[in-house]
Amino acid sequence: MDEADEEEPEKRNVTAEELKEKIEAMKKRRTKAQEMAKELADRGETQISLTDPDSRSMPLGGGRKTQVAYNVQVSVDAKHKLIADHEVTNAVTDRDLLSQMAIRAKEMLEVEHLEALADMGYYHGKEVKRCVEEGITPYIPKASTSANRKLGLYSKEDFRYDSEQDCYGCPAGETLTYRFQTTEKGREIKYYATSACGRCALKPKCTRNKEGRRITRWVDEDLLDEMEHRV
Repeated sequence: MDEADEEEPEKRNVTAEELKEKIEAMKKRRTKAQEMAKELADRGETQISLTDPDSRSMPLGGGRKTQVAYNVQVSVDAKHKLIADHEVTNAVTDRDLLSQMAIRAKEMLEVEHLEALADMGYYHGKEVKRCVEEGITPYIPKASTSANRKLGLYSKEDFRYDSEQDCYGCPAGETLTYRFQTTEKGREIKYYATSACGRCALKPKCTRNKEGRRITRWVDEDLLDEMEHRV
């Protein structure tokens, strides 16, 4: 290391001309970055590879690592254990790929009804609904993504839904009734609440919201409940 330090050139003042060249190079890099940002915005995407435009940075090992790669989808026939179909995609996750692969497999196998089994990475209400509409019965385990559970609070799974009354029963025995419906991220969502939270002894274990606990429900969540029962 001492020898390497001795070989380093002596520090000297940068000339005005050299500074201009550096500034010009940085301006060109900024212009290029702005062009790529516009290209991404026009295409509705969030990333671009400079070496392989079709590849994407994808999570590996629980999201702690990433790799620039492709996402290969495979459909396997359960009876003969043979690959019936495959597709190379640049989708970063499997979340939006269930219906397209299941529909392709259904067409390739020439059957009127198909049962599709996939891991929880494919769990997405929109995809489940599309499968059901196409005569495909999906089996996907429900992913546990409750933020409340991580905080030590009651999660949505601790509330019992009554489909006949369209309401939720809470751990304290109170009823959360339907209040309103709204559109969030392109999905129709129903909200349920109760006025009993203010006097509830279990509130510290349930919510940190001063107004009380609210439960949200996708308008087609019955499809997910039915699938959970099948699984």
